[in-house]
Amino acid sequence: MMNVEQTEIMEYTNVLLEPITVREISKLSYFIPDYQRGYRWTKLQVEQLLDDIYNFEFRTLVSHEETWYCLQPLVVKEMTSFPDKFEGDQNKKWMEVIDGQQRLTTVFLIVHYINEMFRGQKKDTEPILLYQTRKNSTVFLNNITVNQEIEYSNIDYFHISAAYETIHQWFEVNRINSDKFIGKFYDVTKVIWYQTFESDSIEIFTRINTGKIQLTNAELVKALFLNSSNFENNETIYHKQLQIALDWENIEYSLHNNDFWDFINKDQNDLSTRIEFLLDLIKRKDEKNNDDHFTFSQYYNDFKGKNEDYIFEKWYEIKQTYLVLLEWFNSPLLHNKVGFLVYCDLKDYSLREILDTYSTITKRDFEKYLNGGISTFLKSVGSDLEKIEYKNNQSLLRKILLLHNIETMNQNKSDDAKFPFTKFKDKQNGWDIEHIGSIAEKIPELDAHRKAWIDEARQYIADKDLRDKCENWSNDTFPGLFYEIVSYFEGNNLSAEDTTNSLGNLALLDSKTNRGYKNSVFPEKRSKIIKKDKNGQFIPICTKNLFMKYYSGSTEHLYFWTQQDRADYLESIVETLSIYTHE
Repeated sequence: MMNVEQTEIMEYTNVLLEPITVREISKLSYFIPDYQRGYRWTKLQVEQLLDDIYNFEFRTLVSHEETWYCLQPLVVKEMTSFPDKFEGDQNKKWMEVIDGQQRLTTVFLIVHYINEMFRGQKKDTEPILLYQTRKNSTVFLNNITVNQEIEYSNIDYFHISAAYETIHQWFEVNRINSDKFIGKFYDVTKVIWYQTFESDSIEIFTRINTGKIQLTNAELVKALFLNSSNFENNETIYHKQLQIALDWENIEYSLHNNDFWDFINKDQNDLSTRIEFLLDLIKRKDEKNNDDHFTFSQYYNDFKGKNEDYIFEKWYEIKQTYLVLLEWFNSPLLHNKVGFLVYCDLKDYSLREILDTYSTITKRDFEKYLNGGISTFLKSVGSDLEKIEYKNNQSLLRKILLLHNIETMNQNKSDDAKFPFTKFKDKQNGWDIEHIGSIAEKIPELDAHRKAWIDEARQYIADKDLRDKCENWSNDTFPGLFYEIVSYFEGNNLSAEDTTNSLGNLALLDSKTNRGYKNSVFPEKRSKIIKKDKNGQFIPICTKNLFMKYYSGSTEHLYFWTQQDRADYLESIVETLSIYTHE
């Protein structure tokens, strides 16, 4: 488990963290210190912000709280002393901007545009921005107007004037309902106000920009949990904060075990702070919800006006969710079945729904429930597995082959093996659907590939006449020879029905090995499988079994993959999965 230093806890303790509206932040005065770079937002960034605000649809939650559009954090510190030649009114309350000045400047430009275009004499309050090293920028901001030429004399002026023109064009071209936008902008758009009470601003700025303070959704929720205002007894605050912080780090560390992570994720999606996945899961964040701070806002609403016991109850919910997932992960049977359902992403069997069901039934009934989910999947597939064609059903076939491997492992009572979802989902070297017998229509095109294919196949051919043909082939004779060799390794046992692309001729294999086949003949594929297995590389159990001819009724011809072999293999798949299809 990772160590949690007292200074780390203090980072969260010395913070005022709350969402505040654009209307509220516009009433304040801000000092932009010299360690901040100039304004650099692009046309695309400005348009995306305007689009997001205008298109946001707020709603009232069951808790009677209203949702809001959330901007990224604005990290500030109230100034208690002022630098030399400070030109602002020192009797005012000034906030030093440590992070977020790009967003703050854009907010200023939008407020300024509203005043110029939609307000008369009664202007809305604009935030005051004072720059330490670019002092004339304040004057330039305050006096910028629509249809003003883009200013090229100064790089900061250029970006500011370009952004202002972008705002104007956005309203004009899109014919925006100004009242609708203004209402959402001032009162439904909120900034995450992250006010620190630490003394060294540059140190805070450095920690943020080197990633030591991560203002991710999860880290903001962590700050809510560790905030001193949540705890009633000042004498025990540190120990309670430490308990939460240690638990938090332990969960985060555990989730960085990729075997665990890929077991609970449909895809190999990654997050810089992986506990965020649990937080989103608990708060039922929908996959289509693109609000980066949805979960933070949910927890913020939870904590308003609540006591210490309530805070710990919410923390216990996170711990309990983690422990249940960990229990499933450590149980081979549950690991394999839950992992399969998560991967398939079935209706009514999402990870959230599986968790909900688990909390309401016995463990014995829970396994029956999981079996019911798998049965639902197979019923949707239909009973004629051999009729599922490769061309248009690769995703479905991948799931069937995955289930065959998983259930083969589950039914082996002497082997409590967990299926390696990390290997299966690996985006670089994950598993493809591989044709066991060669695909006749995929003839090598290049001379070098043709020669390599002939040389590879020839070493397994016993027929003298066919070997002689392999010695004397040409580009003109190669297509006919190719089909003859493919037919040879199918035992001269081709039926009228082509089963090349049916389930009985398909298996899972890692994509690197698959790409290395180049449509190799069966015995060459078999040789490569044996070699990889000897070297300790994981081979899916059913793939290994079929190349070892474990499913075949006859093992007389190890170098052939016949129609009968295909039928025997398909029968094994059907039989293995029959426990889910029998009522």
